[in-house]
Amino acid sequence: MRSLVIVSVLGASLLNTSTSMLPQVEVSNIQPTNIHSAQKTIDISNSYDFDQTKGLASVKDDLKNFKAQEEARHQKELEEAEKKVAQEKAKQEQKERENQAKLAEQRKATAAAAAQTVKIQANPSVSIPSSGIRNEAYNFIKSLGYSDGDWSQIDFIVNKESTWNPNAVNRVSGACGLAQALPCNNSKFGVHTDYKTNWQSQLKWLLDYSNNRYGSISSAYNFWKNNGWY
Repeated sequence: MRSLVIVSVLGASLLNTSTSMLPQVEVSNIQPTNIHSAQKTIDISNSYDFDQTKGLASVKDDLKNFKAQEEARHQKELEEAEKKVAQEKAKQEQKERENQAKLAEQRKATAAAAAQTVKIQANPSVSIPSSGIRNEAYNFIKSLGYSDGDWSQIDFIVNKESTWNPNAVNRVSGACGLAQALPCNNSKFGVHTDYKTNWQSQLKWLLDYSNNRYGSISSAYNFWKNNGWY
C-alpha cells in the first residue's frame, strides 16, 4: 500500500515536470500580427477615400473651368454682335446725314436759281394795269374769299419769287410768272392755259399749287420762310 502511494506521487511529479518542459505559446506573440493587419486595412480604406475625394474635386474644378470658358465665349459673341449692330447703325446714320447734306445743297441751289430772275421788259406777254399788279391782286385775292392774313402770305411769296413781275423768267430753270411755275407752262396744279398771258391765272396757279402740295397757303408760306423756296 505504501509503495502504491509513492508511485502515484512520483508519477504526478514527472507529469508536472513534462508539462513545464513543453513550449509556451504567448498571446503577446499573436496580438501584434492582428493589429498590424487591421491597421493596414484602415490605411488602404483611407487611401481609397482620399483618392476618390481628390478625383471628385478635380472633376468639379474641370466643370467650373468649362462653365467659365463657355460664359466668357458667350459674352464675347454677344459683345461682337452688339458691336456689329452699332457699326451698322452708325453707317446708316452717316449715310442719312450725307443724303440730307446733298438734299440741302440741292435746295440751296434751287433757291439761288429761283432768285436769279430776269425781268423781261421788251414785248411783255402780260399787260400790267396802270395801278400796278399788286394793287389789283389784293382785290382779286379778296374776291376769291381769302383773308387779309392769307393775302400777306401770298404777297410775301410773290414778292420773293418775281417781285410782282408777271413777265419774270428764271434764266437758270426757266420758271416764269408771278408764282414762278416750273415748267413755265405747268398745268399740273389747276388747268390755266393762259398762265403766260394772264396774271390772274398766275395767282390762281399759286393758290392751287400751295393747297395741293402743302395743304394751305399758310403752310406754303412757312415752308418758303424756312427753306428759301417752295
